Amino acid sequence: MALRAFLPPAAGLENPVDIIASATPEHYARTIEAVGADPGVDSLVVIYVPPFVTSAAEIASAVARGAGTVPKDKPVLCVFLSSRGAPAALATGRRGRLPSYSFPENAARALAAAERYARWRARPRGRVVHLEDASRRTLRGVVERALSGRADPVWLDPADVESVLRAAGILLQREVKEGVEALVGVVTDPTFGPLLVSGLGGVQGELLRDASFRLPPVSDLDAAEMIDRLRLRALFDGHRGSPPADRSALIGLIQRVSALVETLPELREVDLNPVKVLRPGQGAVVVDARIRVGRVTELA
Repeated sequence: MALRAFLPPAAGLENPVDIIASATPEHYARTIEAVGADPGVDSLVVIYVPPFVTSAAEIASAVARGAGTVPKDKPVLCVFLSSRGAPAALATGRRGRLPSYSFPENAARALAAAERYARWRARPRGRVVHLEDASRRTLRGVVERALSGRADPVWLDPADVESVLRAAGILLQREVKEGVEALVGVVTDPTFGPLLVSGLGGVQGELLRDASFRLPPVSDLDAAEMIDRLRLRALFDGHRGSPPADRSALIGLIQRVSALVETLPELREVDLNPVKVLRPGQGAVVVDARIRVGRVTELA
């Protein structure tokens, strides 16, 4: 093994590698280079506990030098357990300033967050629904007529609500007896702007408070993930012998509400509740709906 060739006999060569307190700066640099070159290693955390035989500045310089030999796709993090913080020499290597943490737990959390972010960046983007020009013109006409001569936000009347939903490709029906009750909507947050919400709806919706949120635009993959994050998502899969629900139809509905947000920045609130999600292949039907609109200047 490469480490055995230069580390003292008392050193621990398994993961985690322990080069013991007597390690010299050269031991640090060579160990980082050898471990970083191992194809089975994805990242390195270098932990330094100050002994009496070496100075933190010398070790930091050696760590920076060794980190410069590690492939760029492998993160190198440091933990300097010192009341004086990380030495400035950590920034002298080819990698530039190395991230340093006060405790090993902090470094582990940072690596975990970076790995989650990398997986999120690497996932497929999915498909976003965009409304046709004719539908967009219809929607603009409804909203501009509703806000004409009005300074404050208004709730659309039932006929306009129906026009908006039909233009977006959503069927509005007054009574559907079967199906899983869901909700799909939009809420406007003062900081983030419009947020899409989906969850369990009907008379128990407010009691259960089982919902998930996404910033638009929402792709088909985003919409599927919104459903999968619900605590009671098993209801859509057929729980205890009940028939499964048309998940693809609910995903499509969420996407069309997202397309509404894209078309109408005047949307303040959309409440489609309940949405009856029928058996697979039978679709999702909005049973009741409310839409509130207001001028865009109010958000400035």
